[in-house]
Formats: sequence, structure tokens, C-alpha cells
Amino acid sequence: MKTKSTPVYAKSLFLIVVFLFAGLFVQAQRLQLAKKSQSVNRAAQVLNQDVLFDNGPFVTDSGGGQGGSNLSVLQDITLGMDYPGFGAGITQNHRVADDFIIPVRWKINAFDFFVYQSGSTTTPTINQMNLRIWNGVPDENGSEVVWGDAYTDIFTSASWTECYRVSESLPGMTVRPVMKVTAQVSDITLDPGTYWIDVQFGGTLSAEPSVVPITIVGENTTGNSLQKTGSNWYNIEDVGQQGIPFIIWGEPVECNPPTSLIGTNVYYSQYNYGAEICWNDDSGTYISEWLYYDDGVNVDGVGGEASFMWAIKFDPSQLEDFEGTSLTKIKIYNRTSVANELRIYEGTNAATLLHTQTLSGLPVEAWSEVNLSSSVAIDITKQLWIAVYTNDGANYPAGCGNGMNEPNGDLISFDGSNWEHLTDFNMDNTWTLRAYVTNATGETVRLTSDAISGLGSSNKTNLNASKANRAISGFNIYRHNEINYDYVLLTNVPVIPGTTHYCYVDMEVELGGSYYYQVTALYLDSLNQECESIPALSLINPNDNYVWVLITDGIEDLDIKSVMIYPNPATENVTIESKNMNYILVTNTLGQRVYDAVFQNAKKVVLDIEDYEAGVYVVRIETANGTVSKRFTVVR
Repeated sequence: MKTKSTPVYAKSLFLIVVFLFAGLFVQAQRLQLAKKSQSVNRAAQVLNQDVLFDNGPFVTDSGGGQGGSNLSVLQDITLGMDYPGFGAGITQNHRVADDFIIPVRWKINAFDFFVYQSGSTTTPTINQMNLRIWNGVPDENGSEVVWGDAYTDIFTSASWTECYRVSESLPGMTVRPVMKVTAQVSDITLDPGTYWIDVQFGGTLSAEPSVVPITIVGENTTGNSLQKTGSNWYNIEDVGQQGIPFIIWGEPVECNPPTSLIGTNVYYSQYNYGAEICWNDDSGTYISEWLYYDDGVNVDGVGGEASFMWAIKFDPSQLEDFEGTSLTKIKIYNRTSVANELRIYEGTNAATLLHTQTLSGLPVEAWSEVNLSSSVAIDITKQLWIAVYTNDGANYPAGCGNGMNEPNGDLISFDGSNWEHLTDFNMDNTWTLRAYVTNATGETVRLTSDAISGLGSSNKTNLNASKANRAISGFNIYRHNEINYDYVLLTNVPVIPGTTHYCYVDMEVELGGSYYYQVTALYLDSLNQECESIPALSLINPNDNYVWVLITDGIEDLDIKSVMIYPNPATENVTIESKNMNYILVTNTLGQRVYDAVFQNAKKVVLDIEDYEAGVYVVRIETANGTVSKRFTVVR
């Protein structure tokens, strides 16, 4: 049950003094190059996968707080809002929840939430978390928990976000430092759909752990989150309903499903009948990989000189497997709010500039994925350079991770022509910068992938890339009937080279039985790791991921024997005869509509097929007594 209620929150007036230390500057010939040290909880910043979902921002003022910290400002003056946060404490038995939508199958391995305990220092005090994922609104009829529970502690780490939660009336307060609270989990695989996540936290202070709401300047309504107090759920409202910022990490599992699923009752005799299931192969070999050298942990920022470029590069020996691919996006750990410029080069010593693009509006102190404004084709015979230019060196903009002994991963230039290494300045670090290549330019094709190590250049540079060469290996057919509603694997159909259209007849059925079928595609990558697609969509009813077949003797109900299509095969015309036809739809095996028309109790329809390409076509005929699907073939 959800009703309007006064949210549970915590206020505190403790004062905290935060001391900031200057970064260590290293003199090096003509420049002043340095790293700005920062406190980092490494477990909380590990990035081995993609950001699958980000529910919204909470920082409203980058660098406007004490010592250059960020601020999340409660708009109590301009919007009349009251609550800095909303209680989600284990001790208090409060929970908070929000929803997220999965467009393709996801494999989830981490969650980030943003929480404070009033009165804490910038040293994290949050040390517990439990979490549940629901397939609907929590505790509503029909909703079920699909992962997690309300008691298992899955807390992994917490780290200060370098942000304080303040208000317009008290902008200098430092009693609510916001922590990023992370739970790393074993892979959770979820199919497309709308889900809800509910969570609660524990900490070492007496103040209740509270989540920061999504905060956008000028907006008093930011989402549809809920809070549980006692046994009931209530809308989280502060003038308007609020949302909760959280991030889901993992990887999308985009193994393409089969297409044009059809199910037909076939009856030859009293001893020979069944359900014929047909579909199209949507196979292919795809390449989609992140190329990088870092270990996913950002530990520092490099700066000091006013302007410079930092870069990673990949040699021809590392690009051999990527012929025909293009660079379509990059991933960068962004440290400042000032705009920088992305530059893509090719050739020895970054000889040829291929692409430039402004990097602006990125979250501060966070990984960001940036789509290129236009894709860049990769010439595997030349070096590929991913570089970032900045004129904001005083603020240490270049994010770097731990040293990985990768000479191709720590390149830096102060004049755009001469390239040096961070190790030349006694800095053992690797840039937190990545490149995404795919042979599906123009669309997102990200397949399940795992990190590998490939051969590097002559100076022993290693390439770490999430490999995802994947080829289709077969199809799984699942079935259930109206007695047992759980889909059970019926059989596996192997791929036949050169075949694009498949049919399977299920003879293990009973007359009068009603059966539902789903078909998925199976893929194997170069590491023999298997990926199973989501079910194919129905050709006739594209909102369904199944087909339904009623097994009859061909006479009952739809009077299938009375539906005639001739000649079959055909070259110029096809005649369709039946009783009381009201609608006819013709599609090809790609699911494309080639003909449809509405009638009133028609008995005979002649189709002109002279312009039809050779192949199989599906006819859906709706009559006063029901619907039947049949096929005919066009030959040339």
C-alpha cells in the first residue's frame, strides 16, 4: 500500500572541520607535473563492466563547497523543500525503494547508493547493507522478490563522494558528507522488464543512515521512490515525489534472438499430427570490445602544467583481430567540471588527427561513457591513439590508476608532438581511459564479454580487452501446456550452415491439447562461453515472445481444411478461399508486411504476387470463427 506520509529523515547540527592537503608537485625539465592525492576506497571504485543504469544526479554545485568539495543543495528557500534525506536504517526498520527498466538481458555485479549519517566525518561510517530486487512494486499483489532478502549483509565498501548535503539556508554545513556505498554481488541475470530495488543500511553512529534524493536545480519532483515504515510503503514526497540516485554495474547480454516465430497445427492423419514451430536465424559473428590498460581503479589525478594531452595507444600487433571495426565510444574517469577535448589519432607518434569532440557535462569523480559524434574506422596497420587535451592542468584533470607496467597506457605530451611517459616523471600510474570498438557501427552491439590479455607491442605492452567474438551454435525450443505453466526445454536444434529458416515439428502432443512454445538462440564466443538470447518474438503477434498452438484434427473450430491456398508454389497469383474472411495479412519470413486488407465475410481473394520476391510467405486469415495461419511459396 502506498499513501502520502511525512518522510522519515534525520537532521543534525554537528560541525566537522575538513583539512585539505596540497598535492605533491614533481619538477621535470620544463614543466611542473603533479598528482593530486586523494583518499580512495579501492573496492568501491573497481570498474570491470559497464554502467547499466544511473537513476539520477544529486550533485548541484561542483567545487562550490569547503575546500573545493561538491555540494548537493536542498532547495529549501527557492522551492520550499524540507528534507535533506530519507531514513533507510536497519535499526529503525526503514527501507527505501525505486524502480529501473531493463531493455535487454543484464548480468549485474555491483550496486552503488549514496547515503549519509548526520554527524559523521568524511571517514565512512556505513558498514551494512541488505537489498532485494522485485519484479513489481514491493509487497503489492503479484510482486515477487527475484533476488536478495531483507537480512543478508551484502555491504562491500563505502567511500566519501567529496560531496556534502547542505541547504540553501545553511550552505556551509559539513555535517552530512555523502558516501558512496557499494555492494559487489555474484552475477545476477535479469531479463528485460521493469523491476524495483529496495534497500536499507546500517552504520556505526546513532543517527539513522539516510539516502540523498535525486537533486536537480529548479525541480521539486524527481522520481517515484518509496519508503517503508512499519509494514506499509509510502511515497517519498518533499513538495513533489522524489527519486533515489543509484547506479547498477554489469554487462548487457545482447545475444540476438531468432526472429519471425510461427506456430502451426499440422494434421496428416489420426496417427500423424503435431505442432510445427518455425523461425528465422539471426546469426552473425560480432566484435564488440573495450580496449584498455587500467585495472578499473582511479587513484589520482595528474596536472600542474596549464595545458597538455594524455593518451593511450594500441599498436598494429594489438589490432590484428579488429579488422573491419570502428571506434564508437570511449570511457573516461572524469575529475573536473571543466570541458576537455577528446582527440583520436592514428599513425606513428599520433601523426594523423581523425576526430575531435568536446567532453563537457560529465559527472565529476566518476567514470563516464561517451558516444562519439561520428564513428572512426580503424586501420589495423597503423597505431590507434585515444587522447584528451586539457588547458585546466591546475586542477589535476587527468585521471590515473595504479601502475600496470604498460608503456602504451601512460603517454603524455606538452606540445602535441613529443610524447613521454608518466614513468619519466617518477609516476607509476596508468590512465583511466578506454576505447570501444565494434563491427556494428551505428548501433550499440555489446555482448557478454570477459577480460583477456593479448599480445602487446615489441616493448611487452599488454592489451586487456573484453573479448566478445560470438557465433551462433544452435537454438533451444521450450514448451509448456495449460496444465503445467513452467516452460521446459523440449529440444535443441543445431545450426545448419547456409540455412536461415528453420522448422521443427513437435509430435509429442495430444489431440485437443493446447501448447505454448518459445525459441531462443545459443551463441559461443572464442572462449567457449555460452550466451542464450531472450525468446524470439511472434511474427503474427509481435508483442508476444511465444506462439500458441491448438492441436486439432484440422476440422474443429477454425475449420482449417476449408481454407485453401492455390496454386502453391505460385508465380503470378495466389487464390485464398475460406468462409467468412474478415482480414488477411501476408508477411515474408523477415516479418515484413507485404499485404493486408479488411473484408466483410469474403469467400475468395486473389493476390497479385508478380512483384513478390522468391521465398516463403505467411498468410494470417481471420474469419468469423477464428484465425488460422498458412504458408505459400513464390518461385521465380
